[in-house]
Amino acid sequence: MNCIAELVRSTPKLHTGDTEKVLIRCRGYAEKLELLFKGIDVKPPANTPQKAWRAVCALEREKEIMALFESLGREKLSLTSLTLLNV
Repeated sequence: MNCIAELVRSTPKLHTGDTEKVLIRCRGYAEKLELLFKGIDVKPPANTPQKAWRAVCALEREKEIMALFESLGREKLSLTSLTLLNV
């Protein structure tokens, strides 16, 4: 993804509205991922109820994280297509 972003940055022909929209969506997904990762508590739980609760929360976050990575993968394909069409 970084390579594609650098290609877009360094190629004026790729500075299009479509490319901008994809990059804005990518930034939004990345910001959501950052918030999810910041919210992960890495301290060891003190008791069994805490362990159980953290496990439930971790499963939910895993689903959210995987969905965001899938979205980023789709956007990467979109950017790849746009760069191939406009280079």
